[in-house]
Amino acid sequence: MPRRITLKIRKLTSYLNISQLRLFIQYSLNKFIYFAYRVNIIQNNPPAIA
Repeated sequence: MPRRITLKIRKLTSYLNISQLRLFIQYSLNKFIYFAYRVNIIQNNPPAIA
């Protein structure tokens, strides 16, 4: 019985880690896209106030 519980807990923690990793990847991807977008806009339209 305790063995089954530990297996269940291990499965749950691994699932949590995967979801956190996915969230982190999504966050960094969004950050990178936003940064690249800003750089692109600055290159295409140089700001008048420099």
